[in-house]
Amino acid sequence: MEGIRHLGLPEWFRLELSIATFIAGLVLIIPAIKGRIKEFAYTGLGIVYISAFIAHLSVDGIVPISFAPVIVFAILMTPYMYYHKLKK
Repeated sequence: MEGIRHLGLPEWFRLELSIATFIAGLVLIIPAIKGRIKEFAYTGLGIVYISAFIAHLSVDGIVPISFAPVIVFAILMTPYMYYHKLKK
């Protein structure tokens, strides 16, 4: 909650973002869900982490904590690449 307040975002955005991230995580974990729905989950999470990086840079400037979303984004990209390799 403190991070959302620090970035100057409204309180309802925290709840909305948490629910969307939870649903995307479930979609990625459940093996029965395939195809475009997984693609949308990866895309949505990618947008969330890139947007978080931009928000942290705009508020805090270039400090080490601003790059935390980039690290999470890189971790997210690893299974995404393997997902496409397995699909072929």
